[in-house]
Amino acid sequence: MLTYQSIFYGVLLQSLVGLNFVQEKREADFRYGLVRVRENAESIAFYGGESSEIKLLLQRFKQSFDNYSVQPPLWW
Repeated sequence: MLTYQSIFYGVLLQSLVGLNFVQEKREADFRYGLVRVRENAESIAFYGGESSEIKLLLQRFKQSFDNYSVQPPLWW
C-alpha cells in the first residue's frame, strides 16, 4: 500500500534524477570543450581564436555551474 511519504519520495527522487542527468550532460560538454582546445591548441593559436574559445568555454562552465546551484544540497 502506498503512503503519502512514498509518493513524496518518488516525486522528489524523479526530479533529482532529471537534474542529475542535466548536470552530467553539461559537465561532459565542458570537458569536451577542454579536450577540443587541448587537441587543437596549435591551430587556435595560429588563427588567433583564443578569445572565441575562451568565451565558449566560459559559457559552458557557467551553464554547468548554474545548473549545480539549482540542485538541492546532499543533506536534503
